[in-house]
Amino acid sequence: MYGAEYETGQNPPALGDLYENDVPCSVCLARGKTILMIPGRTSCYNGWTKEYQGYLMGEYHGHQGKGYVCMDKNAEALHSSYSDLNGALFYNVEGRCGTLKCPPYIEGAELACVVCSNST
Repeated sequence: MYGAEYETGQNPPALGDLYENDVPCSVCLARGKTILMIPGRTSCYNGWTKEYQGYLMGEYHGHQGKGYVCMDKNAEALHSSYSDLNGALFYNVEGRCGTLKCPPYIEGAELACVVCSNST
């Protein structure tokens, strides 16, 4: 079993200092709440509470996995390993005009995201 690594590139605006570092595990406990991740936004809808905002990340577009996560803009890394084993890889998700309407999206720009909660 392999861990996960940030593949953010050497100097992008989002999460650049995490390049090639390992992604730590995290758990979000939200008893009695509905959690919503909204790609392309930095604020929640009315009546929702912002848990955190960050950048949309996912597998490389040419790889098999197509899931997305909202990585906290203050994401951390496990600095204990620089093995570069390329297990699960998290890349910044960029807007691509065509299937996405530009504007508001910008060709090649990293996508923000927000995680919101609402009491059920």
